[in-house]
Amino acid sequence: MNIQRSIFYCLALSLFVYGLNYHISKGLIQLTALLSVVNIALAIKNKSINNLSIDKPGVLPIVFLLLVSSAISAVYYMLYDNPIAERLFSNTFPVTLAFSLIIPSLNVNKSDGNILLYSAIASCIFLGLSGIVDYALHGNSGYRTAGFINAPIIYAVSVSLITTWINVNFFSFLLKKNWMMSALCFLSLCIGFLSIFLSGSRGPILASTIIFFLLLIHFLILNRSNIKKTLLALVSISLFLSILLLVSNLSFFDNIKNRFESGITNISTGFHEGKRAPTSAGVRLDMWEASFVTICDYPLTGIGAGNHARHFQTLDQEQRINVNTDKLMRYNHMHNDIIQAWLSMGVIFGTLFLLYILYLTAFFFNQVNHQRSSRVGLLVCISFILCGLTDVPAHSAVSLTLFLLITSLNLSYINSSNKLKTIKK
Repeated sequence: MNIQRSIFYCLALSLFVYGLNYHISKGLIQLTALLSVVNIALAIKNKSINNLSIDKPGVLPIVFLLLVSSAISAVYYMLYDNPIAERLFSNTFPVTLAFSLIIPSLNVNKSDGNILLYSAIASCIFLGLSGIVDYALHGNSGYRTAGFINAPIIYAVSVSLITTWINVNFFSFLLKKNWMMSALCFLSLCIGFLSIFLSGSRGPILASTIIFFLLLIHFLILNRSNIKKTLLALVSISLFLSILLLVSNLSFFDNIKNRFESGITNISTGFHEGKRAPTSAGVRLDMWEASFVTICDYPLTGIGAGNHARHFQTLDQEQRINVNTDKLMRYNHMHNDIIQAWLSMGVIFGTLFLLYILYLTAFFFNQVNHQRSSRVGLLVCISFILCGLTDVPAHSAVSLTLFLLITSLNLSYINSSNKLKTIKK
């Protein structure tokens, strides 16, 4: 039992320091995986599963799917020897394997809820401030902050995931009239949202906005008969919008507006006979068009990570695509999790590679009416999927680590709470 508690506290500390330094957080997760191996070995030696959670709902399926994902990434790394395949392996294999070992030994008690909440709030504040400070230090209105991660869109995905957790708790505390915790959550949300906007990453901006308004609508529906609480929610959202308006005079927000306008222009005009403008949105559309043609050619096995350049050039020579092929040669991924997986691994293995995300989404959805942690898990999965439509967070160790850290903690907490309810009955 002491090992299980050590595993929990290591993960909680990893969540806490994630916003300060990702590498320290990663080191704590690796330590947790080692402790879990010891715990599993002792359970096998003693022929007892008392210190394992394999009998709890969702644990064995998610462990199996994570092992499948890690195995697929290992096989494709061995089949295709190039820097992109190596990067795919190093970003996904250690993370999925580590959490496949951690989850069976993870045991979050009902009383651990406050530890998780305060760790999440601290992580959100630290992570958001790192991006705000990063942007301020550059003093350039066109600069896109990346916090400490050095990749603006992956940084924005990470902030979007942690702010989703805080979002759920913010509206929950409003319902309970816990003003102090509501204010603390609101402060961290403001810091998180501002840092996401400063990143200039359209996918995470839209994902975070969608999640926030889904929760707001849900809150208003629950309180349609309570005028005071409804007005409180409206005041809260008005205050949030007012803060955004106060900083809207920054020239950076003109840059954000231009990024969205150029994206809409490329989507609306990118299907004519001429080639799309090689902007951020235009290049994505080019990637997806060329990828879909390639996927149709190799639906079973894919072309392997790092081989898209050669195949796209062949398609261009055969005049089967009308894209800026030379521009695409500079990128090592296709800015879409599903397309990237299908392109590299084929439809079957690519789907299996990402299936753990869909399983977690379904698990939390089935539990969504029971407690707050299920809503956290579900909305974090939705946010992760939405961000994966315009980038590859499931193929990046930084964002994938945070996603599995949040979902594994909430999955274990749900199982602990459900067990407590069963005992009481």
